[in-house]
Order: sequence, then C-alpha cells, then structure tokens
Amino acid sequence: MPAWWNSLETMTAVSSWARLIGVTLGVVAALCAVVVFAAGKQVDALKAAQDKLMREKVKAAVEHQEPRRLTAEQESGLLAILSANEKGDLDLF
Repeated sequence: MPAWWNSLETMTAVSSWARLIGVTLGVVAALCAVVVFAAGKQVDALKAAQDKLMREKVKAAVEHQEPRRLTAEQESGLLAILSANEKGDLDLF
C-alpha cells in the first residue's frame, strides 16, 4: 500500500473531505427533490387554471352562439333527398 494509506493525518483529511462531499451532495439532492416537488405542484396548478379558463371560454362561446339555419338551397336539397324516401310528408321548420 502507498505511504499515504498508512498515514493518520492523510486518512483523516481524506475521510473529512469524503464526509463533507457526501453531506454536500445529500443537501443538493434534497434541494433538488424539493424543487421537483414544488415545480410539480405548480405545473398541476397551472394546468388546472388553464383547463378552467378553457372551460369558461367554451361555455361563453356556446352561450353566445346563435342557432344555425339552413339556407334555401340546403333546405330544398335536403327536402329532395328525404322526399325520395316516400314514407310520409316532411316539413322543415
């Protein structure tokens, strides 16, 4: 084994540095976990807000939409197609 392996001072320093690096990496990992958790919660909140806004827009659009009417040409074409069936009279309102 190398001489530094058998040196009390060297091994104490290596052990201290390894412990410090381990603790530092543990703290960084914990901070990363907190950031991932907080970011996930924020993403969920933003998705919920976006969904709510989209539902409100759709609801407002549906409420302001007027009923669609057939043009005279569409009505006559539809009557011609459906009248060919000959199962009775057909009236369009």
